[in-house]
Amino acid sequence: MLDIYYSGDRSYAKIKTGAWRPFSPRHRTQMRLEQPCFSPSSRTSLIMLTERQQNEYQSVWKTPESRFRRISPNLDPARRMPHLRTDGTRERIRAELGIAPNSKVWLSIGSSAWVKGFDRVAAALEAFPDSVWVVVGVVPVSGMGSRLIQKVTIHARGRTKIIGIRDDIPAVMAAADLLIHPARIETTGTVIVEALANALPVITTDTCGFAPLVEKADAGVVIAGAYSFRALVEAIAMARAPGQQAAWSSHAKAFGGDPSLSHGHEEAARLFVGELW
Repeated sequence: MLDIYYSGDRSYAKIKTGAWRPFSPRHRTQMRLEQPCFSPSSRTSLIMLTERQQNEYQSVWKTPESRFRRISPNLDPARRMPHLRTDGTRERIRAELGIAPNSKVWLSIGSSAWVKGFDRVAAALEAFPDSVWVVVGVVPVSGMGSRLIQKVTIHARGRTKIIGIRDDIPAVMAAADLLIHPARIETTGTVIVEALANALPVITTDTCGFAPLVEKADAGVVIAGAYSFRALVEAIAMARAPGQQAAWSSHAKAFGGDPSLSHGHEEAARLFVGELW
């Protein structure tokens, strides 16, 4: 009986597979909730965050195109600070973290290491001995932090900085050369938008809903199809070509300055009151 469903999730019918699922009361309840929203006979209007998300629901429920609307990202304008790369903040943060000025700095952000693909980044680090990996969102003394450290080989452990929770993400992004985000599952990947807005090139996977923005901006690499370690290493190597990182950073800054990247909630509100439907 919903008039509008504003979804930030993937389809339960798509991600919760397995022969045992129909026997789960929780799963049956989830299907009884999802089907009435998305079935062709429903009248529920649907607000989606990404094209990938919409396509997934349609592949399951055959929902008519006319019932969908997609909204822009909702980047907080206050987190758009590309000037920090040139005002001395970059050098200050690197010094605070004990990173040499000539090091190549990778950045990963997230609280769920497996979902964000941190183990994939850890594996790639050994192939680039002049690189330092900064991880935000994981507390070093936590169970997740300990497991992540264990995944980094003895040769790369000294080049990994697990710095916990930070409230100065634009400054940390200014200190980095690449956002490496090879996520396994990601409805959107808001960190990708934030990186672009802060002139930070991105290497990510096409499982992220906002990955097409990286290609649209020409500000990094989107690894398409089934993930492979080789593809990640090749993408990182591409970033090391002369002038490539600077070009991507310039493109990211230009693209990330688009005000529409901050209009998501405003567009959703207008849809709720019927102005855009």
